[in-house]
Amino acid sequence: MTVAGTFLTERFARLPAESGVKNFLGGPSRFGWDIKRKLIWLGTKSYLFRWLFSNYLSKPDEGATVRIIDDFVCQESTAWSGLGAIDILAGALDVSAEDRATLRTWYERHAAFYRVMSRQDRGVETERIVLRNLVNGQPYTVRMNMAGCPFKPQMVVWGSLTPWRGEWYWSGEQRPYENVPEHEDATLRREMLERHPGIAYGYCPTEAAQARAANRRHHDEFVAHCGGDLVVYSDGLTLAAAEQKRLETLWRAADQEHVRRVMRELGLERPRPPMRFPREFLDHDQGIGAFYNPEEDEEFMLGFNHVLSGLRKQGDGLTDLERDALRHFVTDRCISPAFVHRLVREHGTASLLETFHVRDLPPDGALTFLLRCHKGRFYLNRYPSLSLMKSGEN
Repeated sequence: MTVAGTFLTERFARLPAESGVKNFLGGPSRFGWDIKRKLIWLGTKSYLFRWLFSNYLSKPDEGATVRIIDDFVCQESTAWSGLGAIDILAGALDVSAEDRATLRTWYERHAAFYRVMSRQDRGVETERIVLRNLVNGQPYTVRMNMAGCPFKPQMVVWGSLTPWRGEWYWSGEQRPYENVPEHEDATLRREMLERHPGIAYGYCPTEAAQARAANRRHHDEFVAHCGGDLVVYSDGLTLAAAEQKRLETLWRAADQEHVRRVMRELGLERPRPPMRFPREFLDHDQGIGAFYNPEEDEEFMLGFNHVLSGLRKQGDGLTDLERDALRHFVTDRCISPAFVHRLVREHGTASLLETFHVRDLPPDGALTFLLRCHKGRFYLNRYPSLSLMKSGEN
């Protein structure tokens, strides 16, 4: 033992006393790529995230492409805390409060089509380019410091941008398109708002406000038609029929000229939006809860009979089916905290906390902890899933 202790003492004495990680994170933070380098290391190599990142890859043999890495480090939250790599890095860096706030906006990368307006070259190096976002019409000055820059004036580029200290930086991959005429800009804007509204609303505040107003109106219509914000259906076919009837009733009560125009644009034969439910949803016969989240949209929960019966037992005598349903209710990434709180207000937290064996903490704090861990993304900026049509209606 003495010999081993002496040997290890001598060996450890030769090692640097300072932390390599601390030195790395404390390095330069002047440019956006300095921050991105730290973010990628933290999100993919650090002990806090490397296992989670490996698990994030959808296939065991899938390569860690630029797109996959960028998606994980910029938008994913973790089940152990509900925090993502951006949250941890923002707390660890020795930067100003303003810089921390800027870094936390990287959860909402400005992914859009951009047209290159100009570039500032110094010799063979391009220092900056100026882009116009074709969706919100705003200019972005992008730091490049790049020799042989491939982006030329009037070229259209698809990509994502993040801000740092008054400038913008590319995040992830870019796809350039040459010879795109300017009259196509309006089409690209419309398609982005219709097909990817959750992304576009992050940098289009006017359209986001329109979508929120429309969603609140749809929520009120749901409550008026169904008698409340939560409806329980016996099976999937019953729900689908009820939803079709509800939406058709709303469309028939709307301005008919607008309805006819939308029907022509979407190629609809009947006055209601297209509804496609998977076969397993339609065949489900264990109860389906339909909740209209006033902040986002309508949500569905399968196995709702077991959720309700489990909640009513107040934590006593829960069956395996009830525990599984309650666990899924809390961990499902598609179920919002608002849906959970809607049932908690009626039934309390006892069965949920018993399911997760959380017995010694104050109920409100314990529920908050569980929801932040499993539904962390809902605590970031969120937008309705409604898409805007040509006229701004939806």
